Amino acid sequence: MNASPANQRRPEFSRWKLAAACCLLGAFFVPLPAGSQRLDQLYNLSHLAVFACVAFLLMQILDGWAFWRRAVYTLACVLTIGVAIELIQPYFGRRASLHDVVNDVIGGVAGLTIAVAYRWVRAT
Repeated sequence: MNASPANQRRPEFSRWKLAAACCLLGAFFVPLPAGSQRLDQLYNLSHLAVFACVAFLLMQILDGWAFWRRAVYTLACVLTIGVAIELIQPYFGRRASLHDVVNDVIGGVAGLTIAVAYRWVRAT
């Protein structure tokens, strides 16, 4: 028996989750000091952590959706945001990099995995 649209659970919108994701993404527009290779490497590694957090938060925000729909939407958002950041970065004194987009997607998959594990542990 299908539930009517009025009875279906809608995803809860949480302003703090959205604000946290925006703050994390805002860090990618801060210019780095020139010639700092270690800081550059740390910055590149941070793509994984930041996009894992973004994916985790998106999975939490879209909690009322079916799992596969949430997963596909989350990964599509991660990819879109990652590409958009790389296209905008040259205007902030940083260069665009396909390697960063790959790190973003890997981080998104990690965040999605953490969200699934979190939900599984919470359910048991």
